[in-house]
Amino acid sequence: MAAGLPDPKTKLEEFNSILSAEDAFHANDFEKGEQLLARVREQDPKIYIVPFMLGEAEIAKKDWPAAEAEFKKCLDLNPNFDQAMTGLSRALLYQNKDEEAKQWARNALKYNPQNYRAWYQLGFIEAKTNKPAAISDYEKAVAIQSNFAPLRRDLGLLYDQQQNYAEAAKHLAKAAELGIDDAPLWNFLGISYSRTNRLPKAIESYKRALKLDPDLGEAHLNLAYAYQRMNELRSAKVEYETACKLDGKFCQDVPEEQR
Repeated sequence: MAAGLPDPKTKLEEFNSILSAEDAFHANDFEKGEQLLARVREQDPKIYIVPFMLGEAEIAKKDWPAAEAEFKKCLDLNPNFDQAMTGLSRALLYQNKDEEAKQWARNALKYNPQNYRAWYQLGFIEAKTNKPAAISDYEKAVAIQSNFAPLRRDLGLLYDQQQNYAEAAKHLAKAAELGIDDAPLWNFLGISYSRTNRLPKAIESYKRALKLDPDLGEAHLNLAYAYQRMNELRSAKVEYETACKLDGKFCQDVPEEQR
């Protein structure tokens, strides 16, 4: 082997260790994954993928300062790595460092305008202060990757807040199709269907929400209102009573004729 060249056997061992660490992280065995990567880092401190993977692991563990530190180490080794910029943006966001998080998301997009996660990250940040800008960011992300369920959910919820219920229904339904199956999503999807006069679909959505969370008083109230609009008054009365029992504040929303 020529002098100065890396030993192929060592590089193969490093590669296998990285793959094994990735498998360990996917299995939530963070200790094993971190030990494997620590050995790789000791052998070759300049492999930028190691701090990136450690940053992703810290994100999964919700250790935001540790994630920030690892992503910065990664960017010290590879300043053009847009995925590390996106990860750093997320770590900063969860430490309420919004402006710095926004800047790193924008930096990622300068290097890779097709980074849909960076558009999603930027939209998530801007949703706090500028909802139209956030919608624009989310739509750009959808144009790149339409099957990212959290993106479709958050865009749908944002359209709901803007009272654009047709668009809200489209994106929330897609999020459900892609596998998000929780009571709040189905409840908001029901609201969107109700506001666009698709009452059978609204009722179905509220029922899905209540199957997942029978104590979600808002869904009972919304279901009652949908039943009332369908002139199914007996069913409406049952749902109004249930909502009122679950949360007294809903009692004031029960129509006089249903009391």
